[in-house]
Amino acid sequence: MVLIKKIILTIVVIVLVIVIFEAMRVLLNPLTQPEEKIRERMLSQFPTGTQMEGVLHFVSNEKGWSDLKIDNTNGYYKNVVLGEVVGQKHISIYIGTYRNIKSFYFKTDVQMFIGFNEKSELIDIRVRKMSDSL
Repeated sequence: MVLIKKIILTIVVIVLVIVIFEAMRVLLNPLTQPEEKIRERMLSQFPTGTQMEGVLHFVSNEKGWSDLKIDNTNGYYKNVVLGEVVGQKHISIYIGTYRNIKSFYFKTDVQMFIGFNEKSELIDIRVRKMSDSL
């Protein structure tokens, strides 16, 4: 009987450690922040008026985000349904993915769009999260 209690206790402790580890991993991931918080953090890194070359240098060299696309002819859609476009050119960047505790089986991808005017000055940033679903 004592052996069974030790086995059950060991299993409970292992499960508890795994749950705590996963909770901390999710809570410490900056991508789990709301879209607006991520946007504000990015705007603090490169405020409006920042040149496109400076943003490209930052995201490529300092952040190491390599999955980016540069569109020198179109802005990004702020609202696809309404057709609202921001800027005359933009950069789209895939900045990462995460899984949250509530729906661990589904991942959330985070993408950022940075709009620039005709002088290649930053106008605005949009952060979009897309979650898998069944």
